[in-house]
Amino acid sequence: MWAAGISDEVNLLLGIIVIIASLVLFIQQIRNKLSRVRTDAIVERIEHQRHKGADSYHPIVRYEVNGRTYTVRCRTGNAIQKYRVGEIVKITYSKKDVENAVVEYERHVLVWLVLLFLSGLTILGIALYRMR
Repeated sequence: MWAAGISDEVNLLLGIIVIIASLVLFIQQIRNKLSRVRTDAIVERIEHQRHKGADSYHPIVRYEVNGRTYTVRCRTGNAIQKYRVGEIVKITYSKKDVENAVVEYERHVLVWLVLLFLSGLTILGIALYRMR
């Protein structure tokens, strides 16, 4: 036993589960990226919400697709006010639903998925080594 008193077999299973989960999430991210279009938008205003003591700021953005202008409230918000009215931001919108817009974040989801995958490999490798 090595991880929190868990048997080597359970650690082996945990490593496999983490690897499979990271691969599934990676495939979902690729599919999501392929189904969206990237463009510029202008922040029209910021909507502030307070829920259960936590602040959330949602940008309302305006962008144009095929000559038509859309103004939408982005579904995802931030705990801090990151955007300024009039600021140009990069967004992605769904090819199937042009009004489904999301501001692109600086977060690098793929980096986190690679780290998750490597963690699974590490757990798997240690479990296999200990089972020899």
